[in-house]
Amino acid sequence: MRYVIALLAVFFASQAQAQPQTVIKFDIGGRVFDYDHRAMRWQREGRRIVIDGECRSACTRYLFTRYNLDVCMTPRAVFRFHKPFWRKGDGRYNVETGPARVAWANERWAADWLPNYPAQLARLVQDVPSASEIKDKFAYKTLSAKQMLGIIPYC
Repeated sequence: MRYVIALLAVFFASQAQAQPQTVIKFDIGGRVFDYDHRAMRWQREGRRIVIDGECRSACTRYLFTRYNLDVCMTPRAVFRFHKPFWRKGDGRYNVETGPARVAWANERWAADWLPNYPAQLARLVQDVPSASEIKDKFAYKTLSAKQMLGIIPYC
């Protein structure tokens, strides 16, 4: 009986210390501020981020080295990258495409995004499309889990 009690105590102690996790299956991105805020909170919580599907746009900020998040992926993970863009009006993809916004997108990509990705990933995505330049709401560079292996571990 003591043996069973000891095993149960070890089991419950290990469950109490289990790492919290968040599973991402379909994240289409959104406001960068929201993603940065969430990443900082998850960093404080010691949360594991499991990419188990599509991680698009601002979602890829979870890969930033400055957050030092515990990110892993499943073979179903798909990552879609594009340069940031500035919205006008109410439409989700009502993208400003003037020269100033194209320059802004290129500057933000070079100054904020690329330096914060792991170096190997930054090399793969340095030439991503810009919605502000090509006027296409679906302008992505897509990388599969297989292509990301060596950058992000499998869970």
